[in-house]
Amino acid sequence: MPKNGFSAESVKEFYGWEHYAHMAVSTTEQFDRCSIGVSPEGDPDTAFCGQMGAVYLFADSLSLEQANSLFCLGPAYQSYFVHDSGSTLPDGYKKHLFDGRLSSVLVMAYCPKNCHGQLCLNSPAKVPSAYFVQVPHAVMKEGVEVITTHSIHNSLQSVGGIQILLPLFSQLDLPCEDGTAMDGDMW
Repeated sequence: MPKNGFSAESVKEFYGWEHYAHMAVSTTEQFDRCSIGVSPEGDPDTAFCGQMGAVYLFADSLSLEQANSLFCLGPAYQSYFVHDSGSTLPDGYKKHLFDGRLSSVLVMAYCPKNCHGQLCLNSPAKVPSAYFVQVPHAVMKEGVEVITTHSIHNSLQSVGGIQILLPLFSQLDLPCEDGTAMDGDMW
């Protein structure tokens, strides 16, 4: 993916906020694609199966405090570390995420809610073109589906609001076919 390739760099993996692995990367090979959750060949037997939140790639390594603060944002956070308006974190955590450093080294960000068909869009505020050979959007492989959740309020609004459900509630105390009324005991 990066045009200029990597040389004598290292990759740190975090699982949750704990440091999981550290490996040295030394290559002159240029990458034109990135596979997340599956092998580069797209073998379904090696594919990640489950739910995945946003995926971020930074051009610089994260400090332990930044990784911990990122973990505390939770899986629902889907922004680009520009401002803290979407965060309910204490100020001690916010200072590690929203000081402008993370947003300036953000290479790519894929969020589940920012998908169109099988295309997962990369949309940070500004993306340095030096990192990409082509457009940095990701194509979801066969079998990958975007799953979105909606609040109860939005779900009710999509069927016409609470007033649509009120006639159903009035039928709860109607007599049964055998002439008896339901007393509410289910057991």
